[in-house]
Amino acid sequence: MSARIGSSWARSILENLEALAIAVVMALVLKYFLIEAYKIPTGSMQPTIMGDSTTGVFDRVLVNKLVYFFREPRRFEVIVFKNPLYQRQNYIKRLVAFGGERLTIRNGDLWVSRNPQEEASVQRKPDSVWRSVRKRIWPLENGQSLRQFLEIEGDAQIQGDEIRFSGQESRHCQVRNTRPIVDGYYDGYHPLLVNGSGRSHATDHHGDGNAVGDIEISAVLTPGANAGIVVAIAESDRVHELRIDSRQETSIVATGLRDPNARIQNERIVFKGESPSLRPGKKTRFSFRNVDDELVLVVDGEEIVRHQYLSAGVDLRFETLFSIAVEGEARVENLRVYRDIHYLPTGERQNLQQATYVVPEGHLFALGDNTQNSSDSRAWETVTFRWKEMKDGKEIVREEVGNHYKGGALNPDTNPRAVRDTTLFRNIFGQLHTIPGDRVLGHFANQEIASYNSLPGEMLLGKALAVFWPLRPFSPVWRLKWVR
Repeated sequence: MSARIGSSWARSILENLEALAIAVVMALVLKYFLIEAYKIPTGSMQPTIMGDSTTGVFDRVLVNKLVYFFREPRRFEVIVFKNPLYQRQNYIKRLVAFGGERLTIRNGDLWVSRNPQEEASVQRKPDSVWRSVRKRIWPLENGQSLRQFLEIEGDAQIQGDEIRFSGQESRHCQVRNTRPIVDGYYDGYHPLLVNGSGRSHATDHHGDGNAVGDIEISAVLTPGANAGIVVAIAESDRVHELRIDSRQETSIVATGLRDPNARIQNERIVFKGESPSLRPGKKTRFSFRNVDDELVLVVDGEEIVRHQYLSAGVDLRFETLFSIAVEGEARVENLRVYRDIHYLPTGERQNLQQATYVVPEGHLFALGDNTQNSSDSRAWETVTFRWKEMKDGKEIVREEVGNHYKGGALNPDTNPRAVRDTTLFRNIFGQLHTIPGDRVLGHFANQEIASYNSLPGEMLLGKALAVFWPLRPFSPVWRLKWVR
């Protein structure tokens, strides 16, 4: 009997050890070949993906490491890769260009061509990506009144979240924005993350921001029996209009250039036809979008118009204005205004209007959604560092390449970095060298620096799938979502 018990006990231990070994192997297979979880340490993809030390919100993201074995990466996907200039560090950015392409960042948009002679084309984000990256700017989710950013002309009243137009059929009244639409740094952040850290959306909009031309307006509209309604987006020299005539139950989308009186010249009618939802007395949800040189009209969830136009030679010389003008009676509720990512040419606030990058074959170009504060392909630089050291009793010159990062003397990521009488230098493989100051060749600040504006394809690790953490009550906001 005791022998059988001992044998059963030993077999149980072996079975458990076998199960544990299989579990460990499966976990390693999942981690290295299928799916891995990453903690986001920085804010380069905010507010799409958070990594913020001030608020304490650090997203955990699941990454599909197998997908690119079966297909090529696609533009605007969120990718995870090894930092080519510090290969112990993983980055997460949005893929925007491929090898052999010339990427131009101009007026906040992305333009791509294959050679200098080819006319560049604007890169349009898929709808799912647009819905993920759009930034709600007015009104915010903290009870702001529409009166804070709209001015009234004629017989219109703002009551809470509602605008009532009560003019006569022949009389014109409108509301329009009073604040310029600029790339406010905290646009798109949840109010609990902004206000709870002492930041302010309101003051953020009064800085020297860049004019943003790509916006979306959505609202619930109830036209009167004899209402004529015009929703307009004035983008520099161009005007885009949605015209609604409840008398004939028709809608028109038009785009064209404007004269100094803001009337459309050289007008192009994009769509003219019946829109059954826009009927007198009936509440209708509409969305009118001008993003990436494309007009999109959606009525009650149904796409009515999608029209692409070209503004390659147009600069954002004027503030972007939007307005809702009415002849007759109408009611507008749940008005929302969103803006697009306004990509900066170099990742720094300056007056440079555009910059062009040539992506080598076999490489990729990646940008952060937080275009004002992202260490991405626009700003990568190498530094070739040289110093003297002793080897086998002889003095030799050592030369290595590392990531050139300017973060200040107290920032541990700064490379190279002076600390008292020594220099700390980290090469691209992450190896850290501590070099006495008198052994450095040349002046510390005059090392050989070169641009490195692309990502070698072999550094690609996978595609971001979803944010699975944090959740309430462990975080002030709910972060569970798919990554688009």
